[in-house]
Amino acid sequence: MTGDTGIADLASLLLYRIGRAFPLAPGAVAAETRSRAAADVMRCALLSPSRARSETLANRIAEALAEAVTVAPGDTGAVIDAVIAPTVMAAWGGKVALRLITHAGVIAAAHADLAARIMKSVWEFDEHRDEKSPIGNSGILGLTSTRKQDLDLARYQTGQTFPAFLQAAPDAAFHFLTSVISLQVRSYEPVRAGGRLPRVYQGQSLQYPGHRALLGMTRAVITFLITAAESDDAQDFRDSRAADPHRGGAGQPPPVLEPPARGRSGSSRLSRPDAPTPAGRQRPAGPLHDHGTGSEADCRPVCVPATRKARRA
Repeated sequence: MTGDTGIADLASLLLYRIGRAFPLAPGAVAAETRSRAAADVMRCALLSPSRARSETLANRIAEALAEAVTVAPGDTGAVIDAVIAPTVMAAWGGKVALRLITHAGVIAAAHADLAARIMKSVWEFDEHRDEKSPIGNSGILGLTSTRKQDLDLARYQTGQTFPAFLQAAPDAAFHFLTSVISLQVRSYEPVRAGGRLPRVYQGQSLQYPGHRALLGMTRAVITFLITAAESDDAQDFRDSRAADPHRGGAGQPPPVLEPPARGRSGSSRLSRPDAPTPAGRQRPAGPLHDHGTGSEADCRPVCVPATRKARRA
């Protein structure tokens, strides 16, 4: 490691052109050699983060370094941890981290904790500089943004890549989202350890940061949970629970759901199949699965909208 940014910049260009022809992945052409080279180029940039050329070099090699995690997670992971360290973030802002975040799904498949640290770094860091920063490396179009805009864009990108992160490592993604929510909650908002469920935080501090990135991530979690609940594995699990003769307890059959009764609430009621059925009502054949105890207290009522025919009755 000579610290010569000119040689390192040439190496990053060569890695970029090789990567266009042979994408970096396990089993690719010279995958391990290219992974070590990407880590060495970033180490060169980290020797003096405050130098102007160091940030440019880091921007150019960041995506190759992210792809190298799938080949050599140990070596490249240590370098990435140095890139997202507070002292380096203070010099480079969120621009280099943005390039790493773009590949969070790929990184999570190989190293979930590292992906979570990368995503969280731009939420833990607070940019106070409003100076201009270049967009791209073009010598023709002098486009610029500001440091604060760079950080806001990086936070927005966490919302865009979160679904891929969630698919690759659900546990790490859930922990990341809850930690970010905790970071963004205002100091005057008390911790909700009790009270009604769900314990939902509301406020502009959660709605607007990162161009509504937190809202997008929350929607992704909801979609993920719904999809998981409707999967074949989940259905097989529910079927196996329904077939267990002991789940009702003491010979009691599982509870079923009656049609919605007329009234103010319009909600359905839970009862046993052996209970008398009111005149004029038919009991549905399908069981409502409880949570394993078989007691009515453990069964969650499901709101079913009344049909037009039932309302006329």
